[in-house]
Amino acid sequence: MYDSTTVAEHLRGLLENAVGAPLPLDDPAARAASLWNLGLASAGFMRLLADVEDAFGIQWDLDEPTEAFSSYDALLAHITEHIERRTAKAGGA
Repeated sequence: MYDSTTVAEHLRGLLENAVGAPLPLDDPAARAASLWNLGLASAGFMRLLADVEDAFGIQWDLDEPTEAFSSYDALLAHITEHIERRTAKAGGA
């Protein structure tokens, strides 16, 4: 499975691919910035969501809170929480 550093690095790569450029995600302000302010356009956003589904096994729901997509940090927290819930569920099964 993934550890938190691997998840963060993989998400960074997916986001940079969707934006089409390297991002300054070593800067806490950039990680907290709006994905749109980082250069993510609508088509890139859709590609990012599909790539995140494929990479992390997340099935997006229309009830997902919009805050989950507000920034790199928020998206990372959402993905990490999803992985932790899935791991806990698998361990309890």
